[in-house]
Amino acid sequence: MAPGVDGGSRREAVRAAAPPFTPSPRAPAAHPAPPPPLQPPAHLDGSLPGDYGFDPLRLGEQPDALKWYVQAELQHGRWAMLGAAGVLGKDLLGAAGVAGPAARVPWYEAGAFTYFAPAKSLFIAQLFLFAFVEARRYADYQKPGSVNDDPIFKGNKLPAG
Repeated sequence: MAPGVDGGSRREAVRAAAPPFTPSPRAPAAHPAPPPPLQPPAHLDGSLPGDYGFDPLRLGEQPDALKWYVQAELQHGRWAMLGAAGVLGKDLLGAAGVAGPAARVPWYEAGAFTYFAPAKSLFIAQLFLFAFVEARRYADYQKPGSVNDDPIFKGNKLPAG
């Protein structure tokens, strides 16, 4: 490193000149307004995460619909995180040589790999599995706690609350 003012390193000179760090309390950031021709609707008051007052089609005016959209967005985020973890986990296991031959195929070439069943059969099986999961999620949305019992193993239940 190049020497500083008094023969020390440049990093030491910068540290000596910088004021000491003192954390300051931050005021909550103001949400940006929607684009100029639009006014924030009354039903979006900034209380929801990611609520920037943008609902040009007024889809969330009914409280029940808005509640459903909030849950749907949480679910989409969970699926996205699960998909990213699946891609990364498969690639890591494949690179380590721990998993089978399908894990050694990069995620962007997964469609070219020959699996144990035809792609149409896997797609249809996946549709049925997703339909089952989504039907249970919707039932729990309609009546919270209604699907806490395991449908296969009757002795298993989620804790109340």
